[in-house]
Amino acid sequence: MSVEHIIAAGLVSIVAGLLGSLLGLGGGLFVTPMLSGPLGMPVHRAVAASIVAVIATSSAGGSGYLKRGVPNVRLGMLLETGTVIGAIAGTLLGGTLSPRVLSGIFAVVLVYTAFSLLRGSKERTVAADPLAKWLGLGDTYAIGHIRLGLVISVLAGVVSGLLGVGGGIVLVPAMVALMGVPLKIATATSTFMIGITGVASAAIQVQRGNVDPILAAPVILGIFIGASLGPRVAPKITPKMLRIFFLIAIGLSIVEMAQKAIA
Repeated sequence: MSVEHIIAAGLVSIVAGLLGSLLGLGGGLFVTPMLSGPLGMPVHRAVAASIVAVIATSSAGGSGYLKRGVPNVRLGMLLETGTVIGAIAGTLLGGTLSPRVLSGIFAVVLVYTAFSLLRGSKERTVAADPLAKWLGLGDTYAIGHIRLGLVISVLAGVVSGLLGVGGGIVLVPAMVALMGVPLKIATATSTFMIGITGVASAAIQVQRGNVDPILAAPVILGIFIGASLGPRVAPKITPKMLRIFFLIAIGLSIVEMAQKAIA
């Protein structure tokens, strides 16, 4: 890999990290389209670099949340059993798919993410699940539909392992709208979980030889820089501007992955 490619990977990762930070998605959702699009990286290698970056950034974010006691750690560890199983299955499945099919799936997930975020997930009160009470999962709020939440956590893990993105795009809306977890706690819990989930996927990607340390290093550094710029830039951006940035970023990503799927 040339020096120009390494620098370019770092620069696009800064953009991905900034967008992810501003939109609350994590940089992984934009890393793969950017690496496989403008830089021409093979999709499978871009996915592998993305999942390594997700581990690093989510570990940093998760530790910060833990220090403030925001995540529901017990709920996170329960759902983690599902996401890890799903992540392993998704990573194994991704290795059998062609770049075109993988790009097509990525485009579909991006479309789902766009509709999900534009629609929003409203917090709601649910009836406490007896299993949640028995496990002591919620003290100040009721948690419902534990078994269905576990099923969805497996799906979130599959998405994470398959595409190298944080499973929060599936898990956070489910925790908020289905299980009754407050949005702030759901986001923090998902961030806490992603690092653990990503390790399961990354181990398989390393074994397959898809993780290139020379590529992963600037991607991790770039996302860290971009994510750190997010809080500084956010106060200067109005909700309308943020909505426009989101539509442009995710629209371009959808077009990029769709083109790869039909090319």
